[in-house]
Amino acid sequence: MRKLTRQESENATYLANHDIEFSFLLPTATGLGKSIMDATIPLREFFLRNQIHDYGKQEQGQKHKVSIPSQIIENGILHDCTASLYRPNTKKGDPRIWFSGLKRFVQPDSILAICVCEDQLFALLLSQKPFSKLCQLHPDFSTLLTRLSRKIENNFVFNELLLKLKLIHQRGFIPATCSGDTAIGRTLETALGIPMNSSQSPDYKGIELKSKRSRSSTRKTLFAKVPDWRFSTLKSFREFLNDYGYEANGLRRLNCTVSSLQKNRQGLQLEMDFNRMLLLENGRTKEVLVWQMKTLQQKLAEKHKETFWVSAESRTKNGIEEFFFTQVEYTRQPRILKFPELLDFGMITIDHLIKQRGNSVHERGPLFKINKIGHHLLFPLNTSLDLST
Repeated sequence: MRKLTRQESENATYLANHDIEFSFLLPTATGLGKSIMDATIPLREFFLRNQIHDYGKQEQGQKHKVSIPSQIIENGILHDCTASLYRPNTKKGDPRIWFSGLKRFVQPDSILAICVCEDQLFALLLSQKPFSKLCQLHPDFSTLLTRLSRKIENNFVFNELLLKLKLIHQRGFIPATCSGDTAIGRTLETALGIPMNSSQSPDYKGIELKSKRSRSSTRKTLFAKVPDWRFSTLKSFREFLNDYGYEANGLRRLNCTVSSLQKNRQGLQLEMDFNRMLLLENGRTKEVLVWQMKTLQQKLAEKHKETFWVSAESRTKNGIEEFFFTQVEYTRQPRILKFPELLDFGMITIDHLIKQRGNSVHERGPLFKINKIGHHLLFPLNTSLDLST
């Protein structure tokens, strides 16, 4: 996949903000020329989850082709078409998809958002005009997005935690309970009466708490997860640090961000292997570190079933940092099937924070972090809350 353009990102975010589930599809020049596109693994899983089609049970050949009533949406106009889902006799019968009349509306390497509703498929061209404006101009398009959207409901624990955070807000600036990057999180947990522990479970009665300074990076930390050493070429962080680390301030370190879009200074780059559903971190050799996607998706689902992303203003007074907690973004039910796609698009990256002291090697991650656009796509059920109201 390629990186989304600004317009594509804005329209994808608009869909996510309106709780509309979708999967990406990129028609290549070759695909458009042959009137055929690969049904990628994320798209196939999306269809399976929404009970629209199961390629795994489909036999090869044209006589087993499945036709689904569909619509292509181009600049707010809905065009009727038919989606053909099939597996050819050639090769291994790799799953294919095609929308009739698609060539009239898209250019090569345009990105489509594929949605499902009432046994119908909808292909929305993301590079078109802003969806917010198109909804004002075309009532049929606005009605369609309403049909595709789902409803959010709050619960008792949500209201209980929100009330506690509002009471903390009323206290104004609170002195940090420790120093460093983790000070804000520990200060918030102390204010809430949450004891410090090493549990990987959500922090407050099933709700995960994530906090950040208002002026900090737009990337947010999802979770930390070590590689699967069984499949990795290197078998420990010590080996990894020896091969890719550097000397700084008298210590062996490796502090870096790794993305699928390009190699970093250490020559490290992520790669999504959709056939094996593995996340690879490649360096001078392939598969230096490896994660199983099902493990990462399970971690995401467990960690972020419900999350309060809390923001705070920060200041230093008498040499001590203080926090004023002001905003909350509430998310729930992450779209775990989006996770590999967002890694492939470079919206989710990995941060390594490794250092060696004496004979001990410590890795504070690897931290899986997500940018602002990816966050909205992964967590469409989100509500922004002002703690002052």
